[in-house]
Amino acid sequence: MTFENRHRAEVWSDLVFADPQVGLDLRQYAEGKAFNNILLHGPYGAAKSMTAKVLAATSYGKRLSEVVLDITEIQHDVDSGLQAFVDGGRYGYNAIVNQTFRPYAIMNEVDEFTREQQLKLRGIIDEQVNGRFIFTTNNLEKVDGGLVDRCDCYELEIPPANAIVSRAQAICRVEGIEIDEHTLQAMIAAVGGSIRQTLKALEKFVLEAKQ
Repeated sequence: MTFENRHRAEVWSDLVFADPQVGLDLRQYAEGKAFNNILLHGPYGAAKSMTAKVLAATSYGKRLSEVVLDITEIQHDVDSGLQAFVDGGRYGYNAIVNQTFRPYAIMNEVDEFTREQQLKLRGIIDEQVNGRFIFTTNNLEKVDGGLVDRCDCYELEIPPANAIVSRAQAICRVEGIEIDEHTLQAMIAAVGGSIRQTLKALEKFVLEAKQ
């Protein structure tokens, strides 16, 4: 198992948000207090995909390892995948919310879908009132406006270094390594705050420390 996979966010408290209000808002969906299609957008390394998976796992009572399906994995036959979702969530998971089956699917990089496919998604959203999509994109401007309008949109920005420190310290403790807060914050700032790049920097530090 890679260092990144070993220390990926597993539960809601593992996630780090640049804007605490965005975290609070998204938690409403995770706790079942809000239900709608969601579109997470922002730069690379802001943990959009991981947030989508943790949100889904939390709201549907799944372990994170069970939330593995990304409908874009079947890009060679997207239309069939979308139809399967319509037919009963074959490419997603079902949950019973207020006595109603509500299928959902996570779709990363929705901007990479063709114009025609995005229009089909709009139609599916209009027809499947009980279903939910969780979309992610690095390029919001490339997503069909009508599709965006059908979602609750949240921007995930790169968290500042001081917001990531406690999570990074927890990872170091698991690895049996001690590192002071100032050194850790400088390391995170040096890689630009990206969650992914922070994990890579931590992996390098841990390996060197253990040697």
